[in-house]
Amino acid sequence: MKGSDILGKRIHQRRELLQVTAYNLAQSCGLSPATIYRVEKGGIGQLGSDALVQIANELKTTVDYLLGRTNDPTTGGSVNLDPQAAELLQLSAKLKREDADTVAKFMEFLRYRALPIQELIRGYNDLYEMSEAAVKTGKWDKKDKRLLKAREQQAMIAINLALTED
Repeated sequence: MKGSDILGKRIHQRRELLQVTAYNLAQSCGLSPATIYRVEKGGIGQLGSDALVQIANELKTTVDYLLGRTNDPTTGGSVNLDPQAAELLQLSAKLKREDADTVAKFMEFLRYRALPIQELIRGYNDLYEMSEAAVKTGKWDKKDKRLLKAREQQAMIAINLALTED
């Protein structure tokens, strides 16, 4: 597995585990959500050391773990996971990439369901703006376009579900 694949997979896994959105991670690290998504998909092979340290800190892990130099994600102190979360993390490390992507999409949908309606709407608007910017600049391929469209649809479904709940 290439270094960029390991980095992207581990950032994505930690984000999912800690229930941190790409938007929130990007904002706290001074990056764009598009950069986080591209790193997770292996489209960016290297990040600056400052960005790596910030991402590792936000994800409560080490740079060594993110880069694949160690399989221990802890940072000296222990990360308290309930047994079910720990089991899910162990299982996710054994999944094929396409299966992990499917699980990640489902987890993202569940996370959308738990967000306040204002945050859902803001997230949808961010996705829409990203897709509009990508169209204008022509800086995406068909796969990126399908992914962004699917995320927009997920966000709209979650917003509709949140609005129809009592």
